[in-house]
Amino acid sequence: GRFVFTLNLTDIFSCWVSRRAILGKYEKLVSAAIDDMRTRLPFRVLGAHADNGGEFINAHLVDYCKQRRIRLTRGRPRKKNDNAHVEQKNGTHVRQPLGYLRYDTPAAADAINEIYVDLDLFQNLFQPSIKLIKTVRRGSKVNRIFDNPTTPLDRLLRSKRGIRRKARELQVLRERLDPFVMSREIDVKLERIYSMSSEFRKLSVPGKGAAVRKINPAFVEGMPELGEHLGGPFVDSPLAPYAERHYRDGLFQTR
Repeated sequence: GRFVFTLNLTDIFSCWVSRRAILGKYEKLVSAAIDDMRTRLPFRVLGAHADNGGEFINAHLVDYCKQRRIRLTRGRPRKKNDNAHVEQKNGTHVRQPLGYLRYDTPAAADAINEIYVDLDLFQNLFQPSIKLIKTVRRGSKVNRIFDNPTTPLDRLLRSKRGIRRKARELQVLRERLDPFVMSREIDVKLERIYSMSSEFRKLSVPGKGAAVRKINPAFVEGMPELGEHLGGPFVDSPLAPYAERHYRDGLFQTR
């Protein structure tokens, strides 16, 4: 069946990352997600480099790019390194916060999109990243030289590129936001999203009677409720050790 995919837009110059969750790889959903992200970016999209999936290589997206004068290119078949920048951000900006769980409901897609808005602000305005400047090869050794850690927003402001009005608005917004408060709010929302995964939805607890079972109410109430249902069949589940908060990083983090 269909499940949630993340569409990742990564700008090579500024390292700006924007994401949207879509339920299925449908052409119109992809175009709508790109249009939504494009209107929120502090710079113009001049070109797009996609992989060879049918969700990107189709007449609908080609027409979309032509109408907006966006140069559309694609990577070579079976050459994932052609999209190395996006593949890297898929690990740090998608898999690390959301893990490898499966989400397959509209409610989960809406909740993930809600947290992506917060993560986009948090990571683009507050989290610095390093950018490869050049690679120097000396014999068998390869030395990579990076720039100083800088946030994507600061790279745009320093370069004086992009849409200045939007960049200034984001700069003012950053002065009003508290990254520590944002981090705590993101953690709370992530706990709720984890409980929407199909793995947690399958967990059940004993109902009335010996053979009657019902859906684990933790799916509806969220992760904090799992502590009340650690008895019965839940103990035998492979997910049981990860229900407690201090086990979370072992399941959901990749590094």
